[in-house]
Amino acid sequence: MAETEKIERQTMRGKNNPFFGKRHSEEAKLKMSQAHKGKKFSEEHKRRIGEANKKAWMNEEYKQRMLKSRPFYFRGKKLSEETRRKLSKACMGRVPWNKGRGEYLSKEARERVRQGVKEKMKEHWADPTFREKQVSLIRETMKQKWADPAFRLRMFTPQHRKNLSISFKASYRNGRRTPKYKGKPRLDLSVEAKRKIGERAAQRLRELWKDPNYQKQMVELTCTLWKTPTLPEKQLGEMLQTVCPGEYRYVGDGSLIIGGKCPDFANCNGERKIIEMFGDYWHRGEIPQDRIDTFKPFGFDTLIVWEHELKDPQLPQKIMAFHKLQAKK
Repeated sequence: MAETEKIERQTMRGKNNPFFGKRHSEEAKLKMSQAHKGKKFSEEHKRRIGEANKKAWMNEEYKQRMLKSRPFYFRGKKLSEETRRKLSKACMGRVPWNKGRGEYLSKEARERVRQGVKEKMKEHWADPTFREKQVSLIRETMKQKWADPAFRLRMFTPQHRKNLSISFKASYRNGRRTPKYKGKPRLDLSVEAKRKIGERAAQRLRELWKDPNYQKQMVELTCTLWKTPTLPEKQLGEMLQTVCPGEYRYVGDGSLIIGGKCPDFANCNGERKIIEMFGDYWHRGEIPQDRIDTFKPFGFDTLIVWEHELKDPQLPQKIMAFHKLQAKK
């Protein structure tokens, strides 16, 4: 820009401008609108405008000045219900500017936008202050949501779990999802390292379960998610009522917590006896003696019943033997 032109622009700013404080009449606005309708910039003209704008934004002083001049006065505020209603009424009947255009950006343009946003977010998340702020915001938001029992129930309904399972299986089958550590070497931990990780996790859980508030929250969550027994538990419950009528009741809904564990069935006539239902899939690889040892320090004797044993005709005799054996002690 020539020096003379810069001086002229400075002298025409503010009150020095002859149009300062004035407004165009509606008639003048209409004439200007009609005069400019139908005009289109040539491709060369568009290119020159784009290059000029890019060059201007490369100037840090210009960029900061433009950013500061933008109106941020509404940041952090919310529109009232009345204002929203008025805006909705005013916009009714309007045809969206992109209706019928389909994807108005080309595939290459969308890819450039995606890469630009990705790089920008990488820069933001590299900033410890930004990262801490976002993590805190996400954590607080999820705490508020999970405090609502209706939200927890909605997130873990049987139908929701079934839909998630179907979705994940289809995604892996179609190649849309890949295992963890994609593009990275897998971290093969030694047996000792896995043992240490397990011990640290167990110690952390033991410390959490010492907190009465945590125990209360977990019991409430368990009661919300597992209000009804599973099919194998129902079958075992019916068998218990047949073999030992009125002796055992279902406590897998969180009504009884022992050592951080929620047993399935407990004796309801004063005897410290527990019967656990182990599913062949969910409890595969578990050692039954570990569960027995968990309840033993609290004075409970435990019988483990595996899911496949429900078809065993000898299971009623096994349950009766356990019940009579405990009754003799």
